[in-house]
Amino acid sequence: MSLEVTIDDKRGLILMRGSGVLTDADLAAGHHQVGANPAADPSFGRICDLSALTDVRVSDESLDLWVTDPVSNPPVRHAIVCNTPPVLKRVLDYVRLSRKQFREVSVFPSYEQAADWMAREHKSP
Repeated sequence: MSLEVTIDDKRGLILMRGSGVLTDADLAAGHHQVGANPAADPSFGRICDLSALTDVRVSDESLDLWVTDPVSNPPVRHAIVCNTPPVLKRVLDYVRLSRKQFREVSVFPSYEQAADWMAREHKSP
C-alpha cells in the first residue's frame, strides 16, 4: 500500500505518508484506516506527507469522494507535504476542492514546515 496512516494522540494529529504511486484503492484504504481506528479523533489535524510519491493516479470521482467525506476530510487543518511537480498538480486539485468545502489546507515543501504550521494552531488563543 502506498498510503500509511498513524495517529499521534499527544499532538492531536492524524499522519498519512504516501510512497510510490497513489491510486484510488490507496485512498479507499486510507479512508478505511482512519474510519476504523477509534483513536482517530475527528478533531485531530491532518498532515499528509506525499514527498515520497512518484505519481498520483487518482480519478476525479475518488478525489471528489475523498474531499466531500467528513471522515477523510473533516473541518480541521490539513497540511500537505509535496515537492514533486507531477504530484503537486493533483495536490492543488485537492486544495481547490477542499477550499470549496471551507477546509483550511496548506501545502509545504518539507515535513518540518508542515509540522511547525500545525503546532502553531494549537498555541493560538
